[in-house]
Amino acid sequence: MPVLEVRNLKVSYSASGPQILKGIDFAVDGGDFCAVIGPSGAGKTTLFEALLQAGASRVVAGTRAVEDAQWLESVAARWPDRVVVAADVRGDEVVVRGWTAGAGQRVEALLDRLGSLPLGGVLVTDVGREGRMTGVDAPRFAALARATSLPVLASGGVAGADDLEALERAGAAGVVLGMALYTGALDAAAVAREYHT
Repeated sequence: MPVLEVRNLKVSYSASGPQILKGIDFAVDGGDFCAVIGPSGAGKTTLFEALLQAGASRVVAGTRAVEDAQWLESVAARWPDRVVVAADVRGDEVVVRGWTAGAGQRVEALLDRLGSLPLGGVLVTDVGREGRMTGVDAPRFAALARATSLPVLASGGVAGADDLEALERAGAAGVVLGMALYTGALDAAAVAREYHT
């Protein structure tokens, strides 16, 4: 049975206003993740808040969290320790809008700005390595983990168990796995046994 199940979700900003969301159905099992992607004004923030109200332990916010400091401060204050900011990084620059645009700031500057907020962490994706299984840049993640008091979740380049060990030594609070699982380079059950806390 799912931990969170939504059927025919409809949302309006007022009783007489148009429906912002309509006919949304989904279920999320414990430990599963759900991504909501869409253009500005499509209702992502509304769904974001609905997921938190329904009991999601954390939600990840990307472009809007990077570009709209006031919005991020508001949702972080309302949902302390439950919002994770996605900081996608190409080289030293944070990228937004599905990695298509530079945000005009270095990841260290973003971490500094986020440091005072009650966030659940920062998910840093090395977009140059993402999906390529070329190995992680452990020294880079170590520097980022030292640069903030927030938990840093690492993503991008994991090729095997050596990368997980390197990220653990680097101080990463967690790791997002993709291709290493899909290709069988890592076994999900074995990783869960090894790193379950």
